[in-house]
Amino acid sequence: MRKLTYGWLILTAALAITFSAGLGAWFSDVEVSARNTFAAGTWRGNPSLSLEPDDAEAETCESPVSHSIRVLNTAQQARDIAVNVKLAVSVVKGEEYVTDDVSCDPVVGDIPAGEEREFPLSVELDWGDDAGEKEVKLRIEVVGEDNWPEHNVGRRAHFTIVCR
Repeated sequence: MRKLTYGWLILTAALAITFSAGLGAWFSDVEVSARNTFAAGTWRGNPSLSLEPDDAEAETCESPVSHSIRVLNTAQQARDIAVNVKLAVSVVKGEEYVTDDVSCDPVVGDIPAGEEREFPLSVELDWGDDAGEKEVKLRIEVVGEDNWPEHNVGRRAHFTIVCR
């Protein structure tokens, strides 16, 4: 019986030494980096865009009408850069008058936190010969932003051009 107990004791000790040596190697692994650069994923910031002025109005019957919208990134943290911002302009028409042309560059680009970019646009109008007040509404909308699109895409400003 004694030989059997010593056998189990020796076997258990041998297993414990083998197991602890394996765990020691597992928990003491060391990696070396030549340039100490670590890139495990992409950090996404939280930019917050606003368009100003909103609900602006110009009274003119002259064409073309030039206007600009400021695109602001109201975020405060440096990481909250708005990346690859794009805008679109749509014309909301009423009655019979038409707009012939809206010219603008839809790419605003990157906007760091706390900064703004100007978005100039020009609208060529054909009011026709009808007398009376006429109106064209422009909707300027964020259609692209790569860093936090679910928050910024769809933000809008409106600009009204009135001929009296």
